[in-house]
Amino acid sequence: MADLVEVLTFLIEKGTPRTQRELAEAIFGKGTRPSRLQYELGVVVKRGLAVRRGDGSPSDPYKYFRAER
Repeated sequence: MADLVEVLTFLIEKGTPRTQRELAEAIFGKGTRPSRLQYELGVVVKRGLAVRRGDGSPSDPYKYFRAER
C-alpha cells in the first residue's frame, strides 16, 4: 500500500487534477476499475497530501488536487 500511496501522491502533485478513474488508468492501464484505488486515495486525502473536490456524481466526479502546504 505504501508504494501505491507514493505513486498517487506523485501523480497528483505533478499533474493536473484527475478523477479516480483517470488515476487508476494512469497506474494500471485502460479499463481499470476506479474502485481499485479507493482505499489508497482515502489515505492520501486523510494524510493531507491531496484534496478531493466535486460531489462524486457522474456530472461532477471527485477530482484530486495537490494540497496546499
